[in-house]
Order: sequence, then C-alpha cells, then structure tokens
Amino acid sequence: MRAFIAHLRRRGLVGFTVMAVILSATAQQAAAYWSADRIEQTIISESLKATYVRPSLALAVAETESNFRPHVVSHAGAVGIMQIMPATAFGLYKTGRAALFDPRTNIRIGVRFLDHLIKKYNGRIDLALSHYNGGSAVMKNGSARVLPYTRDYVSRVLARSRHYQNAVDKKVMGDARRRAGQRLLTVQTLAKHAKPDQKAALTTHINHVDKWLSVVNELAPRGR
Repeated sequence: MRAFIAHLRRRGLVGFTVMAVILSATAQQAAAYWSADRIEQTIISESLKATYVRPSLALAVAETESNFRPHVVSHAGAVGIMQIMPATAFGLYKTGRAALFDPRTNIRIGVRFLDHLIKKYNGRIDLALSHYNGGSAVMKNGSARVLPYTRDYVSRVLARSRHYQNAVDKKVMGDARRRAGQRLLTVQTLAKHAKPDQKAALTTHINHVDKWLSVVNELAPRGR
C-alpha cells in the first residue's frame, strides 16, 4: 500500500489530503486484526512502563473511553482505544492523527499522557481523569478541581479500576494458594517416607507451610 501511494505521489496523482485519508483507512484496516486479548495485554505492558499508571487504571480508561475499540472516533474528534485528541498527540508527542488508529501507538500515548497528568496533579487520580476527559479547565485561578461535567466519568473509571484490581488480586492470590498447596503436598509425601530423624524437621516445615497457606486464604478477596 505504501509503495502504491509513493508511486502515485511521484506521478502527481495524489495530494496531501487524499494521501492522509488513504493512510488513515489503512491504519484502521490494520487495527481490525487486533484481538481483544492482544489489546488488553498491550495496555498492561505499556502501563507497566509508566511511573504512576497502574494496569487496572489504564484498562478502566480504555474500557470507559472506547470499550477497547481501536477504530472509534468521538464527536469531538478523539481517536482510538484511549480516545486521544489529535492536537494533544501532535502537540506533546509529535504523532499525527493517522497513527492514532494503530492500537499500540494509541495505547502508548494514552498511558504516557495519563501518567503525565497524574504527576501534574501530585498523584490526584481524580483530577488527572477529569483533565483527561474534560481538558485543562481543571485548573482555574491557580487551583484544581474535578470538572462538574466529568464527575460521572471519573466515578465510572475509578469503579472499573477497582474491578480490574480485584481481578488481578484474585489471580495473584489464587496462584499463591496453588503453589503453597503443591508445596505442602510434596513435603507431606516426603514425610511419609522419611527416616525417624528427618520426620521432626519435615513436620515443622509442614506446619510452617500449612500456616502460610491459611494466611493466603484469609487474604484472598471475597465475592466475585
């Protein structure tokens, strides 16, 4: 496709505007091949590079903004999974509108911008989200506040972020519980065949692992 466009340009058959439309359409077509799992994994991997943005928050923003759809364009002109405004992408990251239809580029810029906002507002995620959704009017007369028309957005993102974090916690604790259970079973099996002078040490170890497993169970999130 790019070679074809270059050929047309050399022959003077395509102008800048037409070429931009073609490139945008090509990017949207490529984005259609991204699965939901791949999009979510990319969000997680990009947020792990950030200083302030946790994966749960980045996932919540992407879900709320676009429901993870890379081709979405809002009535205001925001593009892609993280709903990036082209002016923001170009002004801060020198990235053109067409590139925002590439899921990885869109996610990377969205996470970086959100990370920048959280730092700007001294860790106040609510203010960062309000700015992300509603613009720089968060700052007024030297002080910051959540914009009234973004309150519902901020609440929804924070609620979804807690949902994702709970899901992560459950997986982590579940993995820890399985590892502890496997370790306990192994030691119990060894104890059955141990010599008398080894059984005392193994019994102590069993009690230690069993106690740790009970702590894991207590810490495991309740509910869904």
